[in-house]
Amino acid sequence: MVKLSPVNLMRISEFHRAAGVYQKRGLIACLGPLSLALVCILAYAPFQHRFESFLSSRLDTFTADVLTFLPMGLPLMIAFISMVPLARRVERQSGIACPHCAKDLASYKAIVIASRNCPHCGKRVIEDDN
Repeated sequence: MVKLSPVNLMRISEFHRAAGVYQKRGLIACLGPLSLALVCILAYAPFQHRFESFLSSRLDTFTADVLTFLPMGLPLMIAFISMVPLARRVERQSGIACPHCAKDLASYKAIVIASRNCPHCGKRVIEDDN
């Protein structure tokens, strides 16, 4: 996480660039696992009916339904579970912390650029361009 020192405040251009990187990495951390889950589900789709008929002929209805759902539900569950550590990693590596209260600034990019202050504590975090 990028920590700003009270003496050396960021310029608007630096903050804008750092916040943009944070937002792009956060988007990839969310969409990457979901895209992989979608690929797995689409790969399973052509075989779903044959797999259902195979299971229903050998197992009871409830067990066959559960096992038929697993190839679709498991990738989604893994995707959602993996999004939390990925988002935390992005926060650690690319996040921008307030030098005064250490709270996240990148999520409040528009507010910080407009006011030049932290939306949490109200103290100055961006220097004026003179």
